[in-house]
Amino acid sequence: MNLLLEVFNFIGQNGPYILLIILTIMILNYKSVTLYGIIFIMCAINSQINYVLKGFFKEPRPNVNQFKAPKLSNHSYGMPSGHSQSSSFFASMIVKLFKSGIPYLNLIKFGSVLLVIITGLQRIFYKFHTIKQVLAGWSIGTFNAWLGLNLLSKYMIV
Repeated sequence: MNLLLEVFNFIGQNGPYILLIILTIMILNYKSVTLYGIIFIMCAINSQINYVLKGFFKEPRPNVNQFKAPKLSNHSYGMPSGHSQSSSFFASMIVKLFKSGIPYLNLIKFGSVLLVIITGLQRIFYKFHTIKQVLAGWSIGTFNAWLGLNLLSKYMIV
């Protein structure tokens, strides 16, 4: 059971980074370097949107000391969850950008969505975020990916 919690925690802490690596490999192998550059800028914008929204809402995180959780700065706000927003952003990119021609594509898409869910659940389990903060992060990340890709498709074949 301890190993299962360690894996759960690792995925929850690193879910966005795992998804970014998967997205990067897929874009560089199956799309273009130009698209990768544009997506990289969109990732930075998504991150800055999270920073601005945390400052706007100034909603505190729940009590992180209730569980033995990995160290977390208590000086940051919780709304929206940055891990949830980033993971849903990257997974949405993977699901929307790639339609066919990639081995195990459906498995990759399913795994990406599963990583998003595990990341959000880990944030709630360790009281880093409330359910509302995770749901907001998922919604904002998904919307940012949708908006970015729709704007991009007007100017470039995606």
